[in-house]
Amino acid sequence: MNFKALCFLLSTLCALTGNTQSISIQLVSGTEGVIWGPNHLFGEDEIENVKVYKNELYFAGEHTTLGPGLFKLDSMNNVVHVADVSDLNGTEANPSHLTVLGDQLIFTCSNSIVGTELWSYDGINPPSLVSDIELGTASSFPTQLSVAGGNLYFAATTASEGTELYIYDGTSSPSIIMSNPGTSCVFPIYMRSYKDSAVVFRGIDNAGTADIILLDAATNTPVEISNFNATNFQIFGDIGVLGNQIIFSYDDAGSISAEPYMYNGSGTASLLADINPAGPSISEGRYTEHNGILYFMAGSTFMNTELWQYDGVNPPSIVEDKNQNGSSFVFEMISYDSCLIISSDHVWDIDAQGELHLVEGNSISLIEDLYPGPIGSNAQDFEIHNDKLYFLGRYNGGGNALYVLDKEDNSAGIEINENEHEFFQITLFPNPTNDNVSLKAKEDLYPFEVQIIDQRGELLETKQILSADDYLSLNKLKIGLYYFKIKTNNFTEIHRISKI
Repeated sequence: MNFKALCFLLSTLCALTGNTQSISIQLVSGTEGVIWGPNHLFGEDEIENVKVYKNELYFAGEHTTLGPGLFKLDSMNNVVHVADVSDLNGTEANPSHLTVLGDQLIFTCSNSIVGTELWSYDGINPPSLVSDIELGTASSFPTQLSVAGGNLYFAATTASEGTELYIYDGTSSPSIIMSNPGTSCVFPIYMRSYKDSAVVFRGIDNAGTADIILLDAATNTPVEISNFNATNFQIFGDIGVLGNQIIFSYDDAGSISAEPYMYNGSGTASLLADINPAGPSISEGRYTEHNGILYFMAGSTFMNTELWQYDGVNPPSIVEDKNQNGSSFVFEMISYDSCLIISSDHVWDIDAQGELHLVEGNSISLIEDLYPGPIGSNAQDFEIHNDKLYFLGRYNGGGNALYVLDKEDNSAGIEINENEHEFFQITLFPNPTNDNVSLKAKEDLYPFEVQIIDQRGELLETKQILSADDYLSLNKLKIGLYYFKIKTNNFTEIHRISKI
């Protein structure tokens, strides 16, 4: 089923390209149970860094019996402890920063022999140390791992050099590719790939000031694209890429405040937009490209941020002000098939903080409230595997669990024929709704029966509709998707209604 059907399920009726599927979000579980669940396979908050490697789903965690290490799921969704990085005493720490470089899975890990350094795993043999950059038990703490041009770029720290930019080609020992000897270290942060042929990051130049630096992976030549000569704190938030454009946030410590700036591939960056002309602004980032649109979080203050969009040509605009009296904080975003999925903290809805939402046009809809209450599920670490979206989220009891959003699931067992809504004789509105649903039909169709069915296929309510004045109330139902099965004397229709 084309995932545009999800947009249909959660907002308005639109074309379907499948015939028997719906949507479900489920805990990932095997014969041992869910991954962190009632049997506590993993301790609270001890699952992280979900990553697809060689068509298998890997993650770091601390198993209650196997201890910490690198894990994967087998074909039955059971946990396999594939590797550890133990020292001579058996002491081991969780891997982090899982990154795929060619046929290697690169990660950072710590033990009492070499400290925190870079490691490599080939999927077969035990992990091996890439390099002890800071010799002995001291650590270089590699971070900012990013792949471009077949090389891995990362930041590492030594007592002699400070935090500099390193390169690793997958074979030779890592080496410094950019440094500032005699002045200050490069201290690269917010690093990401640019068109797979370069990396872009905020770094310290030879003059000791912060700028956005573009490093060509073919020549390893750095170019300052901002030339602001800013102090360290004035460039913050992550960096976005849309086509040839690079978008980032800059605080000029003046009247404009922290605004998005744009570099179009030549010259230097310039102001893209003044988010809040009436006063200070915050352009926080979370930049994510989806269908040629760059989405990011911005607002007048940290407590008043919303989701914004930029098409590369026109000025950025707000998607939807979901919380007019506060902030709809966006934790993470991912482009999944034909839709944008976000983890959003809607203060306006106390039961939907840090939950999965769908962005369609200028509308943001809740997909499912996985962890009802003010804390929320805090969905994060999105990763697509075998056409499904995996992510971490809070589970009953407070720990993280591994979830999967399956766009090919039919848990309700409801059959919907392709594009059948084009032939519906009864109209239901509004959709989505936060309370009542009205039904409009020709006079000769009354009376008819309506059944409300949830995504599990459970019948929730049956009502006879006698006239156009009758309606159905969803006031007592949770936020989510419901099926309305309408039975007349001559036909049956099944509509999908989203409760928001």
